[in-house]
Amino acid sequence: MSKGGGKQTTTQTQTVDPEFKSRALDVYSRAQTVADRPYEAYTGNMVAGFTPQQQQAFAQFGQAATAAQPAIAQAQELTRRVGAYQPQTVAQAMEGYQNPYTQQVIDTTLADIERSRQVAQNQGAAGAVAARAFGGSRQGVAEAETNRAAFDQAGRTAAQLRSAGFETAAGLGARDIAAAQQAEAQRLAAAGQLGQLGAAQQAALTQGAQGLFGAGSAQQQLDQAQLEDAYKQFAEERGYPQEQLQILQQALGMFPNPMTTTSTQRQTLGPMDIISRLGGTAAQGATAFSLLGGCWVARAVYGVENPRWLMFRQWLFDDAPQWFRNAYLRHGEKFAAWISDKPILKNAIRAFMDWKIKKKFGGNHV
Repeated sequence: MSKGGGKQTTTQTQTVDPEFKSRALDVYSRAQTVADRPYEAYTGNMVAGFTPQQQQAFAQFGQAATAAQPAIAQAQELTRRVGAYQPQTVAQAMEGYQNPYTQQVIDTTLADIERSRQVAQNQGAAGAVAARAFGGSRQGVAEAETNRAAFDQAGRTAAQLRSAGFETAAGLGARDIAAAQQAEAQRLAAAGQLGQLGAAQQAALTQGAQGLFGAGSAQQQLDQAQLEDAYKQFAEERGYPQEQLQILQQALGMFPNPMTTTSTQRQTLGPMDIISRLGGTAAQGATAFSLLGGCWVARAVYGVENPRWLMFRQWLFDDAPQWFRNAYLRHGEKFAAWISDKPILKNAIRAFMDWKIKKKFGGNHV
C-alpha cells in the first residue's frame, strides 16, 4: 500500500458574468433569427424601359427618313423635263404663225382685190357696150388701166401684209420662246423649292423627334432613379436586422471582461497522513474511530490493518450525502456483522468504496 503523504491540487474555475451571458444569448437568438430568414428575391424592375415619348420619337425618326422622298421625286421629274426641253429658233417659232397668217389674211385680201378688179372690169365693159365702144381700143385701154391699178394695189397690199405678218409672227415666236424659257426656269425654281421643302420637312421631323427623345430620356432617367430608390429601400429593409445585429455584436465587444477566474487549492491526505493525524498505527486509529462511532462496514470490507477504511470514512463525513451518512451510521454495525461471511457481497461493496476513495483522494491507494 502507499506510504506517502497527500497531495495539493489547484483548480481554476472560470465563470461568465450573468448579465453578459444573458445579453450574449439574446444576440445569438437574434442571429439565429436572421440566419433562418429565407432568401427573398427582388421582384421589382431594375432598368427603366423606353417612355412613350421615346417610342414616338423612334417612329418620327423613321418618318423623317422618307418624308423628303415625294418632294425629291417630284423635283427630279421637273428637272428631267427641263433637261429634255429643246429650245426653238425664232424662225422655227415664226413658221407656226406665218402660214396661218398668210392663208387667213393675205390670201383673203388678194382675193378681195381680185374681185374688185373683176367688178371694175365688168362695169367698164358695160359702159363700153352702152357707148357702143365694146371691143374697141378704148375699152382695151380702160381694162388695162383697171388691171394695172388692181395689180399695183395687190402688190402693195401683199407686201404690206407680208411685212406685218412677219413682224407679228416674229413677235409671237419670240414671245413663245421667252414663255417657254420662263416656264423652264419656273420648273427649275419649283424643283429647287420642292427639294428645299422636302429637306425642311425632314429637318423639322428630325428636330421634333430629337426633342421628343430628349424629353423621353429625361423621363426615363427619372423612372430609373425611382427604380433604384425602390431597390435601395428593399435592400435597406432586408439588411436592417443584420445591421442591428452587428450593432449588438459591437456592443458585446465593448463589455468589460466577462470572465472571472477562481483558483482553488485543495490538500488531500494520504492513508499515513490520516493515521498520523489520528496518532499511532492503523489499529490505534481504529480504536480511536470506534470510540467516535467507527466505520464498521468499511472495516469489515478492508480489514482493520488496511488504512483505506479510514479514507472511506473521511469521504463519508466530508462528501457523502446526508441521507447516506445517516443510514450508514444507524445500520452500519448490524450490516457489517451480516456481511462478515459473504465474500461476494463484500467484493461488490469494496468496488463501490474504492470508487469513492479514488474520486476523493485520487491515485490508486492499496
